[in-house]
Amino acid sequence: MTWATTSIVAAWWVIAHGRAIPYADEWHLVGAITGAEPMTLDWVLQQFDAHRLISLKLIMVPLTRLAGGDFRATPAFTLAVLCLTAAAAIHTFRKIRGRTRLVDTFFPIVLLSLGVDALYYGFQMQFATAGAAAVCVLLVMVRYRLDVPPGPAWLAIGLMLFLLGQGGPGLALLPPLGIWLAIAGLRLRRTRKLQGTLVLGGLALGVLATGAYFIGFSSSNPRKATSFGQFLEAIGRVSGSAAGDRMSDMWPWGGIVAVAVLLATSGVAVWLLRKGEDRQRAIVLALFGFGAITLILVIAYGRGGMTWSRGLEHHYMPLVLPATVWIFAVWDEARGRIRAWATGVFTAFMILVYVWGITETQPLGAWLAQESVRFRTDMCAGMPADQLTAKYLNFLYYTDDEYGRKLVATGITEMREHKSGDFAC
Repeated sequence: MTWATTSIVAAWWVIAHGRAIPYADEWHLVGAITGAEPMTLDWVLQQFDAHRLISLKLIMVPLTRLAGGDFRATPAFTLAVLCLTAAAAIHTFRKIRGRTRLVDTFFPIVLLSLGVDALYYGFQMQFATAGAAAVCVLLVMVRYRLDVPPGPAWLAIGLMLFLLGQGGPGLALLPPLGIWLAIAGLRLRRTRKLQGTLVLGGLALGVLATGAYFIGFSSSNPRKATSFGQFLEAIGRVSGSAAGDRMSDMWPWGGIVAVAVLLATSGVAVWLLRKGEDRQRAIVLALFGFGAITLILVIAYGRGGMTWSRGLEHHYMPLVLPATVWIFAVWDEARGRIRAWATGVFTAFMILVYVWGITETQPLGAWLAQESVRFRTDMCAGMPADQLTAKYLNFLYYTDDEYGRKLVATGITEMREHKSGDFAC
């Protein structure tokens, strides 16, 4: 019931408030979407900021083309991925325990929060689907532990390649996931030699692909943390993103609480390795936790030098999904009263976050709808691209500078010429 309700609410949000026209970094893709710029292999592999957005380009460009230039196609795809991930999480934990618990409402509440930027801004598919893919790998890990059948093993390989194609977020997660899959492949060879060898071969190809990712890669990053203080603050900020704007409003206490929960969960994971009833599941939880926390540390270092502003929580919330679901899985494995108490508290808190997210995003949704109507009215009345850019820059781009104005004005002209989406008046 919770899954269906949150799915319907999120679908309504995408339809009613999703951006049908490009925003911010999406203007870089306009040429490929309209066909003015060829979608070559070099273009797909081209570095963008600190990433190679292979998966995003291969999905977003064809989807938006099929939708006739409606940029809500990608948020709709992202929503479908998040819905399926939430359903898979509920199913997996029912298989593990033999029954569904009320606290399993945690999964749709967390994964389908309206605080996720990707539900109205397609380019954020990069982060949201990376978080969802990582959660799906975790589900395979906790269900099959170190004895993974060939089918789920190949599913994990596919998900890991998808993570590689999502750039930095996926790369941070891959090493411990690769270690898990290598152990699983070696164990599979004991009983099914050919299948195990093929899985290890697929993993080896993935390692080679990861190495190829860095050929010609530029590591220049002007936004990285330049002091230990910046790094520590960013850790708290990013960790608290799971709770959205409200955690930012409670800074620094919100960040302290978020980091404390991560540390406490890490302690429980170590305890499970020593005392847990299921040693294999404890091992895979420890490995995944290492990757999820590494991702937070990498983001904190890579973005610690920039000024944090309210609203960035929505940007990074999807990347904290692996850690958030991992926290639930670790405490759920603890058994006994501590499991009931901890998972109940986490679920109740995330329900509050979900409700907060609805109240926080309503003004944003109203503004997006209003600006969309105003922009289309002026655009269809023939207002020149440079005037449209100047009047609606806050709606179309995230900074006010010459580069952004030129990028948007060029994109508007191309969309008009090709009569793409809302630009077909």
